[in-house]
Amino acid sequence: MKTFVLAILAILSMLTELSLAQGKWSLKETEQLPFEPSMRWGTARFSPDGSKLYLTSQSYNGIWEYTFETRVTRKITADPGSGYAFALSADGTTLSYRRSIDGNHPRDRKQEILSVDLRTGVTRKLGSARTLSAPTFQDSRTVFLEGSTLRNAPPKNAEVALLGIDNQKIALLVGGERKTLDPFENGSYIWPALSPDGKRLVAYDMDRGAFVCEIHGSAIVRLGRADRPVWTRDGDWLVFFKEENDGHEITGSDLYAIHGDGTERTRLTFTPDRIELDPFCSPVDDRIVCRTLDGKILVFTYEVHP
Repeated sequence: MKTFVLAILAILSMLTELSLAQGKWSLKETEQLPFEPSMRWGTARFSPDGSKLYLTSQSYNGIWEYTFETRVTRKITADPGSGYAFALSADGTTLSYRRSIDGNHPRDRKQEILSVDLRTGVTRKLGSARTLSAPTFQDSRTVFLEGSTLRNAPPKNAEVALLGIDNQKIALLVGGERKTLDPFENGSYIWPALSPDGKRLVAYDMDRGAFVCEIHGSAIVRLGRADRPVWTRDGDWLVFFKEENDGHEITGSDLYAIHGDGTERTRLTFTPDRIELDPFCSPVDDRIVCRTLDGKILVFTYEVHP
């Protein structure tokens, strides 16, 4: 009897989540992109104008470009580790990435920052050191950290940019200067993402879960469990996945959305036969791209109802 009641409660919970998704959000179309079955893809992100995707493999070795109109895929680089955290310029003409080079001994390992002109294919090396941060763009220039030293610093009037995670804290560029952000004062952070207007950020604290705050760390809104949250193009909502595992392997994952003020958590997918991970929202229209655990790439078209 107890098992039957628990099963009924689980079904009611599922139906409630589905009705919420249908009431506020609706996924109008789902497309699996036509890649070779042998290729197992990792994360993917849209170009600034939404006409292309930039993808990496599940091993994060290499970066590819996929054009929606022609359905043509081309390899940008095969460099090891290049797919971990690459960056695109605002005009979509330049891609910068970090690669790792192993030597004969662990102490010989080094990292390099490279910049690729996507129109000509010309690659330039911008930095080389034992440890470098992933690159970011600020006012069309590639910026990165060598240790705690800012390289290729932008002007004072540059827009806010996200450098990433440095010693478990959030590193930002504000007014052309590096700032370290620790909203909880003793936090350990992952998955930071700047809002489209540059005024807020979302991140995940290892003890407290996901949260939104102002770029100076104030006005914290806790979101709870939300894996790798990313902003929608209007900055009103966040899309994330919610992974389930048995302690050893991922056993399930679906996509969810939550309003930036922490309200209206909505389940977007219910796919027991498919494990959806690492969503990324288009900056120009209502699309979401994500990968599946078995290396496929999905594109969803969505609508948010008033």
